[in-house]
Amino acid sequence: MKSNSSSRSRYLKLALICFLILLGREPDWGTESVSLIPPVSDCLLSPENVWQVPLAAAEVAEFLNHVPYLLFAALSAVVLVSLVVRFSSSVELIAILILASLSAAISPLDLLPVCCLSLACSIRDSAWLKNRSALRLTALLCVGFFAILVTLEFSLVLLFLILVLWNEEDATVRGVSRAAAIILASIVLAAGFGLAYIIHPSFFHVGLRPVSWMWMQVPTELIPRLQSPVVVRSHWFSVVTMVLAGGLLWSARSAQTKYNLTQFLILLCFALISLASVHYFVLAFSCLVLLTRQNVDTLGFQIPLRRVIACTLIGAFGFAIWQTDKLSLLAGEPAPKLVDPTQWQTGGNVILMNLDHSSDWNEGLASDQFQLVLDNRWDLFGGEYHDYLAVCRDLKEVRINSYLRTDLEWGGYKLVIDDWNASILVVESQELLAIRGLSNSPHWKLMGIDGKRTIFGNQEIPANIPQLKRAVETILFLEWPKPGAEIQLDKTIVANTDHDARIVANVLCLTRLPYAGLRFIRDDHSASAEKVRTRCFLELAHRVYRHSGVGSCLDQYRALVRFRIGEKNGIWSPAELSQIEQSLDGLGVTLQEEEAVVSAETDFIEQIQLAMRAGDEQLCKSLLEKLEEPVKSYFSCLVNSPAMDVEETLTCLNRILLEEPDVPAEIAGDAWFYLGCLALETGETVSAVTAFQKSQEIAPSSAFREIRMIYLQQLK
Repeated sequence: MKSNSSSRSRYLKLALICFLILLGREPDWGTESVSLIPPVSDCLLSPENVWQVPLAAAEVAEFLNHVPYLLFAALSAVVLVSLVVRFSSSVELIAILILASLSAAISPLDLLPVCCLSLACSIRDSAWLKNRSALRLTALLCVGFFAILVTLEFSLVLLFLILVLWNEEDATVRGVSRAAAIILASIVLAAGFGLAYIIHPSFFHVGLRPVSWMWMQVPTELIPRLQSPVVVRSHWFSVVTMVLAGGLLWSARSAQTKYNLTQFLILLCFALISLASVHYFVLAFSCLVLLTRQNVDTLGFQIPLRRVIACTLIGAFGFAIWQTDKLSLLAGEPAPKLVDPTQWQTGGNVILMNLDHSSDWNEGLASDQFQLVLDNRWDLFGGEYHDYLAVCRDLKEVRINSYLRTDLEWGGYKLVIDDWNASILVVESQELLAIRGLSNSPHWKLMGIDGKRTIFGNQEIPANIPQLKRAVETILFLEWPKPGAEIQLDKTIVANTDHDARIVANVLCLTRLPYAGLRFIRDDHSASAEKVRTRCFLELAHRVYRHSGVGSCLDQYRALVRFRIGEKNGIWSPAELSQIEQSLDGLGVTLQEEEAVVSAETDFIEQIQLAMRAGDEQLCKSLLEKLEEPVKSYFSCLVNSPAMDVEETLTCLNRILLEEPDVPAEIAGDAWFYLGCLALETGETVSAVTAFQKSQEIAPSSAFREIRMIYLQQLK
């Protein structure tokens, strides 16, 4: 009795670890729902007689497509713990590593296949079925049939069932040898495959999904889940814990265990599949665990298990609490994560640049209004992906008309888009270069933004016009706020977390709306927000330079100082550093030569202006000592602006202009212009207009006269 109680306590602790890790992966776990079965695939380019998951078209699909995340987390915890149920307490560390790895990686579509794998092992190990061989074989075949009903990855489950039979030491069917039983099961499965192939020709191709993506060379640009988890940062934890668990599994195998070459190759095959693709990581690793768990004996070293479990529980609990969206949980209803295109009263064919997001468009109301050109069913569209990817690249690069590609095929997206009658184009919101390119397209205009995707609409489609107008009104209001204007922000932009707000700000900056972007990160001072803020200041500096021919001592200086601070702190990746440096080249700034630019100047005011445009904060502060009041106070305010909030800088500059009447006219004209820019940044439209008009009055011939006039026209 005591042993059973201890065993139950152990399993409950392990299940709680899994459950907490799963809660930590979903900030809105109290209100979110998930889909446990793949949706029906109905694309523009779909062939006839497409094999669909049978349950996806049944009435029960409504429930399986809207399972509460809490229920999914609880079921996943139970199923994953069942994978390590045969491990003894002496190898508890291995069980914890396995559960941590799988809990951090499992997706809703993995749950039912893993459940089938675990159920198959439970049937194999059942004492009650030990002497009922025919019933056991029937039960295993029923598991295989259930897998066909609920998942596209049934072939891995069927392969596992055959391996379960292969590893049986006794006769599987009374009076029948193990080899004969395997042959019988294989014949039944082959007959089932053959019959299904006759009825649904694509069934055979679905069965080959675990390997076909490799020889089809499916582009991971289109389906990122086919990347190796080794190169996907979000899966590094799962990979490391898997490798550790695998090494310990091998070292802890019992002395009696002798793997022959065939068994070793099978285990190696599953290990390679799990490391080859994020999509198959959980299924393949689960197979590996289930095939080796009976052979685990004990570790060659002792560890304080109670402390390990306690620390793991505390860590998982902290992770869950830290990641949880407390406001959504307290509100009792989910804050929208994605902009909802079904509210736009439009529809049509959708080009999706990340096909991993196909389920967003293949389920619910979206599937009634929209139709994907292609989705992530590579068993159906493997041959179409390379041409589709070429069109996506042409869209990103705005290659409209025909040109000869390097593969000697004709490129250019216009004819293909017209042939597809594409209405909507969906890009990942973190595909910065693609969004920058599409913002220049004459055919595609912004319709919606959220933390996951940025949606463009074909302006030649009449049904898109109302939302395109609404989106333009929304983003222009964010860039140029006008008193009394009303907008419906949530129909165009959704950003209910700091992370999503930073992504949306980046997108707005890339579409040349930097003030709109800054409004989403106004109170966010994280390192990620500072990167976005730097990009926005740099975009503003380009806007001023483009219309005046001179750099902004406000925006360009703030951008450069913040960039250098971030560079010292190591927040910029090499690719980002390269992009920033290219952008600075357009402003005539070469980072390595900023001191040489100002060294020959003699006038202190010109020196400090050149030093600010070069972003040399140290030189600027040293030059301040050579200036006289009130010019010194004015430049001191600008020089210290990177370290101050925009409101502080606005207050400082406003005080100087109001209290220091002796500021030279040529300086005062620029100062009022910068004051207007700061007021615009804070959303104080009336103050901005007043400041720009004052600048125009004092310095009508200023270099900023053109950009100043543009700002006034937009704000009035």
